[in-house]
Amino acid sequence: AGAPVHVLAQVAAAVFMFSMVHASTPPHIVVVVGDDLGTYDISSYRGGNISTPNVDKLVTNGLLFTSHYVYKICSPTRSSLGTGRYPFHISQELPEGYHAIGLKYPLLPKMLSRANYISYHVGKHHLGFYNRSYTPAGRGFTHSFSFLCASHDVNHWDQAGHFCTTQACWRADLWNETGPAVGKNGTYSGWLYGQAATDYVYSHANKYGIARPMFLQVEYFVPHGPTSPGPPKEYILPPFDTIEDITRANYSGMVVSMDEAIGNLTEALTHTTMWTNTLLILFGDNGGAVPDGGRNWPLRGCKWTNWEGGTRQTAVVSGGWLPQRSIGVRSDALVHVADWFPTFAEIANISLSYMDTSIDGLSIYTLLTHPTTTTSPRTEVLIDGSGWKMDSFNEENGLLCTVNATLPRGLAWHNYNSLLTNMIMPNISSETATLCAQHCCANTSCTGWSLTAPKYDRNSCKADLPCCWLVNGGSASPSYTKDSFYGSSGRQPSPSPPSPPGPPALLSGSMRLNQYKIILGQKTYPDWYLPSELVNDNSSAVAYAKKFCNVSIFPPTQAPNCEKVCLFDVVSDPCETQDLSAELPAITQHLISRLRVLSSAPTPYDTCLPDC
Repeated sequence: AGAPVHVLAQVAAAVFMFSMVHASTPPHIVVVVGDDLGTYDISSYRGGNISTPNVDKLVTNGLLFTSHYVYKICSPTRSSLGTGRYPFHISQELPEGYHAIGLKYPLLPKMLSRANYISYHVGKHHLGFYNRSYTPAGRGFTHSFSFLCASHDVNHWDQAGHFCTTQACWRADLWNETGPAVGKNGTYSGWLYGQAATDYVYSHANKYGIARPMFLQVEYFVPHGPTSPGPPKEYILPPFDTIEDITRANYSGMVVSMDEAIGNLTEALTHTTMWTNTLLILFGDNGGAVPDGGRNWPLRGCKWTNWEGGTRQTAVVSGGWLPQRSIGVRSDALVHVADWFPTFAEIANISLSYMDTSIDGLSIYTLLTHPTTTTSPRTEVLIDGSGWKMDSFNEENGLLCTVNATLPRGLAWHNYNSLLTNMIMPNISSETATLCAQHCCANTSCTGWSLTAPKYDRNSCKADLPCCWLVNGGSASPSYTKDSFYGSSGRQPSPSPPSPPGPPALLSGSMRLNQYKIILGQKTYPDWYLPSELVNDNSSAVAYAKKFCNVSIFPPTQAPNCEKVCLFDVVSDPCETQDLSAELPAITQHLISRLRVLSSAPTPYDTCLPDC
């Protein structure tokens, strides 16, 4: 007989009000990034054993993208999120964020400021720090509580970053707004960044009001290694409190602490009533790192590899802004992390025509609002177009091996004096700068350099300098020297930049076109890493993997070696067990050709002179 008229009228009114709110008031946008978060390690994704009730609640009351691609290591993923571009098109494909994003590329906060957003950054920046223009404040964040480099390398309790990689020199790397954050050593990083995020929510509501749109980018350091001494013991829950694998146990505790922080964040948004008009996105920057306890089971591979376990990161979308028809949907639509940039622009009603350069991302706005009736705007994803070759995780020693690295064009080099003078300590004397450089890079120990609470002393390098210069970069290029800084933007030491070489050879790469995925230059190791807590229940774990991977034998008796080329149908074979390159040579060659096109054009590698 149909619904009563008054019910239909109520539904129509609700739809009208929803559309009016969306049209008139841009939502608060919250992006949460877990560092080295394994795709198996959120319990609602694939039934993992780590307790994540707060993320599970977001999944239940949200939209899940199961084919959301990122880069195999962290800094390039962050660059794509921030710019809407593939990392290979903005010189960000090298590991460890050695090279800043050129200033001509606006990041999300500057773009969103065109719609009156107030922007906040919490946690890992890792996108350059040569001078203040490249720090979160310089890139458009109104407020920030951040660290600038790849990690706090001592542990999660001391805020110390890279200073010299060949000496025991570690310096504080923690920033509150534009100055050093002091008195924070001894506080667990999960608490530091979790508290900062919730503080910003309450501060925004009190200072600007809930009608003023907020952009909050929370990039937790957990569950990134190091895993020792580990998180507070109360976070290590059963069954991890009894397993022999201490690394996996400590990793699980870091995930639990991140889940707690996410729960506190959503509670703050709810308490301020901002949640009703919030869009929250959560994903990991790359696959879980096996040496640090992360698992992507039963997907193949881990961080540093182009297997699905290294690059296919489930994304959760939740918040009161999301329409009811999107709640509870699991979508396998093809999405790349660069797509969030144009999506946020469309949500905020910002035209991107003002930008001088094109982007690679495609708006998925209609996927958010109509996920069951809309297809992805993209049919292909460039997963790795770096053109340089990185081996898989070496199981014997747990180290990352890089070979045949082909450096992109025009990377800037700086000496320590220019870094000290131009970045954090503009008033330091050249004599002190030289002393600091010599002290760190001489063949001596770092006696006198302590890991006590950060001190800020412009005139002495014998205190904890609040900076994190990465020097003597090591294995990726034999050109690294003790006296050079392979760094962010700025000035070439020579009068003019070197002539850029031709495009790098296509030694490796990966892309997906519809259901097919191609991989070049990826060495094979065992690659399917069983979570330690499942060792005693191997039969059930394998049964689950067979069902998920759509195979009768798991793991395969002979894993495909993709050092030359492999082709997979990752829809029917998501665990990449069956190489189809010999069976489908035409498709293989088409994807190789397409990979070359996407990898080489356009490639506006920055020379990073002062005007970039």
